[in-house]
Amino acid sequence: MDRDSILYKLRRKGQVIARYIVPLDLLSKMYHFIVLKKKLNLKNPQSFNEKIQWMKLYYCPHNPLVVECSDKYKVREYVKEKGLEHILVKVLGSWLNANEIDFFGGGGRINLS
Repeated sequence: MDRDSILYKLRRKGQVIARYIVPLDLLSKMYHFIVLKKKLNLKNPQSFNEKIQWMKLYYCPHNPLVVECSDKYKVREYVKEKGLEHILVKVLGSWLNANEIDFFGGGGRINLS
């Protein structure tokens, strides 16, 4: 394993741990500052990025329709309930593991591990 992948894994572990220790709004402010070098204003969001962060933190988690429609299979049921089944694209399949996908159509199998 090379140095970059080790550092990436350590950073990701740190982010996962921080998610449970640091309040989400503070975490968002930290990431916003690190990436954009600007202070995140959640009290009076003005920029597109600030508004997206506000929606992510305060609106979306409390709206059951947003939660339902974030699931790619549940949203299909919602669209059908609204009588718009005709706009849905065909589902080619559903897999729990990429190794189950028959990429070649003739029973061939590709090993992605």
